[in-house]
Amino acid sequence: MKANSSSARAASAVPLIVSLLAVVVLLVVSVVADRATFSFSSSSSTSRRLAAAFLASPPSTTTTTTTTTSTSTSTKTTTKMALPTRATVAEIEDSLAPPAVTSSSTERTKKSSPRMMMGDDADAAADPLDGTRWRVSLSVGRESGTWMPADWGRSGSRINVSFVVEFSSSPSYDRDDLLGRGGGRSGRDDNGAFAAHDDVAKVLRVVDGIAVLGPSISEGERTYAMRDGGWRVSRGEGPLGTDLLRFFVEVDDDRIMHADGDVYVPKGRVYCSCGHFPFATGDEMSSSMSSASSDARESLVVELRNIEERIAGMRKRKDGIRNPFALDGIRISREISRLTREAGLVNYKLNLAAVRDPDRRLLRFTKDGNVGLTREGGVCCQVNKGPIVEYHILGRFGIASVDRD
Repeated sequence: MKANSSSARAASAVPLIVSLLAVVVLLVVSVVADRATFSFSSSSSTSRRLAAAFLASPPSTTTTTTTTTSTSTSTKTTTKMALPTRATVAEIEDSLAPPAVTSSSTERTKKSSPRMMMGDDADAAADPLDGTRWRVSLSVGRESGTWMPADWGRSGSRINVSFVVEFSSSPSYDRDDLLGRGGGRSGRDDNGAFAAHDDVAKVLRVVDGIAVLGPSISEGERTYAMRDGGWRVSRGEGPLGTDLLRFFVEVDDDRIMHADGDVYVPKGRVYCSCGHFPFATGDEMSSSMSSASSDARESLVVELRNIEERIAGMRKRKDGIRNPFALDGIRISREISRLTREAGLVNYKLNLAAVRDPDRRLLRFTKDGNVGLTREGGVCCQVNKGPIVEYHILGRFGIASVDRD
């Protein structure tokens, strides 16, 4: 009798255990879906802005070697973007590629919108920066990751240093480890002779040879001597295969600073880096590719908006289900999770499109409109410590095209 009673109690406990397990499963699924949806809704509005500013705002890190430096100027810049596990980078980039253009669409026209040149197209022509002038404005102050002394910029103050430069077409024969090769020659042609390319180092001229330190509360404007430097476009070395513009000038005075400040620009070479986007004009293909790129982005935006609306509808339906054991609630939670993953993939595609073809409002163009530079970039300085060369982050810079006098 006792054995039968124990068996009966055990049998009656089974449904209770199953019910408890079902409640636990429902709670876990609900929490996971809610967290995933919240993460998506909070990040969807900012991910495109972050990607659009990616070239102008690389991660701030430094190193003590001559070959790998702060990512604001390094030739080994890496891009870390979360890629959904169900798609490869190649598949996503293929989905964003513009449609093939037939030979009839490549006939020349007098007026058309510009298209971005990448890879071989960009290497085939002289750099459109040659002979152009730009005003550079340095915003110098303590940044995360800098190796400047601990008391440098401790107050949180910043200084503004501006100067005008001209990107000359003259080759630079001054070897610079960070800028890259000089000499005006690179590689050989089909006959074995050296062939000139536009991605070698060239001379950067500082107009009038001066830099202007902006006024502070206690001091007025001051000028400092600044020497010519060099510049180079690094093809395909930016995020997702984009181009980088690197250039440097040389501070001739002991340091640039205000008498009562704790921020200064040290004597020596100061390096700047930003995104470089050349454009071609004058053919119908440029208009077709530009339109295709814009259409692809707009299609992704519409797709993302539709997914957001579907998720909102699903959440509303789920909130109306009172029974925690209802199968409809479980199915809705699964669908919300699936849609959230799908939204993440669309967001990633938008990130790729924003980096490869940034919003024109984020660029500063030459007077001819044939090249655009990201309006902000990173600044660092070279510090020699015996046999070791370090590159310390100094801040950010802005750039804008100016007319020649």
